[in-house]
Amino acid sequence: MDWNWLATFASTLYLLAVAGAFAGELSAPGVPTVAVAVLAAVVAWLAADWLDRTGYERLGADPDGATSFFWLLVLYLPYGLLPTLAALDRLLGLPAALVLPAAVSALTPVAAWLAFYGGLDRLGLDGGDFERLVGGWLAVAAVGFAAATALGLTLSRTEVVAGFLLAQAVGVALAARSAGDREGDGNGGDAARTHNA
Repeated sequence: MDWNWLATFASTLYLLAVAGAFAGELSAPGVPTVAVAVLAAVVAWLAADWLDRTGYERLGADPDGATSFFWLLVLYLPYGLLPTLAALDRLLGLPAALVLPAAVSALTPVAAWLAFYGGLDRLGLDGGDFERLVGGWLAVAAVGFAAATALGLTLSRTEVVAGFLLAQAVGVALAARSAGDREGDGNGGDAARTHNA
């Protein structure tokens, strides 16, 4: 099985689904949802086929990064940067329907650079670093929530935003330390790219 093609297809379909939801096409009156889903699948199939054949080469992208791009876009970046996204949501007050499209729009170029243009290798990152990133901010958020609940605190919006950003900073610090330790052991570079990220 061609895993690069499959990952390209899945990523394209995911982006189309987010874009379609943002544009309101999936709920447009008079347009059957099944028809929209089939059309999106066909477009994703054609796009994946073009990218796999000549598209990546024309774009100067590494086709081997397709699987990494999928995991970065769907899992690692959204969950890894969730505290920052939550803080921005608190500050900007985005409508619920815009949160996912806005996040995906912001993260797609980052995921593309990391996966297709050597970003993971340059930064010495792998899937374990993103897991530590998520674990770090989850631990801080859990402790903060437990403390606020136990003490009966009512936090202002500014304090909640500051808490989110603190949790994010701890997660980033743990991920950076993990990557730095691996570089110090001489296991960076080629080991940075895994089948997960």
